[in-house]
Amino acid sequence: CLTNAPLFVSTDLRSLSSCPDVLSILSNQELLDLNSFTNRQGQRLSAANNTGTELWAKPLESNKIAFAVLNRGDNNASRVVNLRSIGPRVGLPSADRYLVRDLWRRADVGVYTGVYEAIVRSHEAAVFSLSAAQASHSPSAGRV
Repeated sequence: CLTNAPLFVSTDLRSLSSCPDVLSILSNQELLDLNSFTNRQGQRLSAANNTGTELWAKPLESNKIAFAVLNRGDNNASRVVNLRSIGPRVGLPSADRYLVRDLWRRADVGVYTGVYEAIVRSHEAAVFSLSAAQASHSPSAGRV
């Protein structure tokens, strides 16, 4: 979704009702919307590091971006993401606090001031949206 690639499904769609987990993934509107927010593709901000993780990001609507941590490694891994660094690289203005939303879980993670640590299973991707936190978001929600 971050690269605006065509999304293909190679299965009998009529059988998906018996696979609620697969249907939930394929119908995740927050992830599907990443394809339509902008005609700009996501970009890899860093190649795989020593944990096997890559960092990708894409501008969305004004003052919001998506970022993903892709784990190409054979082990679960964590990746510390510098929120103040990735935002400006793809068009998000600097802010004192950022709201992180997990797009797979369809839930806000919290408000963070500088860095966020994503834990990603082997050969999976964690995908988030990032925006400047509004005053209404509780500062106690963030951890860093």
